[in-house]
Amino acid sequence: MLGMESSNRIVQLFRYSTDFYFRKLPQLLVFSIPMLIALLIPLLVATPTFVSLGAVVMRTGSLPELTIGDIAFTAFAYALSLFIIADAIANINILIKSKRTMTSLSSQVIAALSTYGLRIFYIYTIMMLMFAIFQLLTFEQPFQTWLYPLLMFLLSALLFFVAPAIVIDDAPVQHAISHSIRASLGRPRMFLIWTVTGFLLVSAVRLLLGVVVPSLASPLTLIINALFILPFLIILQTQMYMEKYPMAH
Repeated sequence: MLGMESSNRIVQLFRYSTDFYFRKLPQLLVFSIPMLIALLIPLLVATPTFVSLGAVVMRTGSLPELTIGDIAFTAFAYALSLFIIADAIANINILIKSKRTMTSLSSQVIAALSTYGLRIFYIYTIMMLMFAIFQLLTFEQPFQTWLYPLLMFLLSALLFFVAPAIVIDDAPVQHAISHSIRASLGRPRMFLIWTVTGFLLVSAVRLLLGVVVPSLASPLTLIINALFILPFLIILQTQMYMEKYPMAH
């Protein structure tokens, strides 16, 4: 009986997320366009810099020196990309919250730029810095190949719910982290279900485009993921978080 009830809850999660997604698709597209731009920024920055550096390494076995300006520009571009993504996630969560609380969407979107988006950006930046520091500390260590993915998985799982915690509960950074950890430890399978769902959706899009338009598969995959797949996954993530509220059932 418990297994059947649990399965029904999962089905309801997907049903609610899908229904909300299609009803709000025009607004979701508006919020997702900046996310597409944000995903393009690292690719454009990498083109003249890191791709060419990789070629230099292959030929000479060493890296040319980067100027302070090169490093600062690259860091700024990646930070800008991360902030745009954080703000887009905040705005989609606000869209969900506005439906539940019947509040003004426009006023909340404006408020998110200086509150929710910045909080999400702050936590995501800390996560990225932790990953980078760990890579530097374990550089050329044999255990890095398995320990680094394990660290990424565990940290991503524990902080999986920080964005909905910030927006739905209006939690400050430290409380959002604790809320996310409690929610993740209390319902660990939610992260696994979400991860598998995302993997299947992204893989299906890539395989389909690879068959239909192989020459355009890569750019079209990026566009579809940013505009259509990621918004649905964000909605599903938030609905999973709201499972802790009785009114969410």
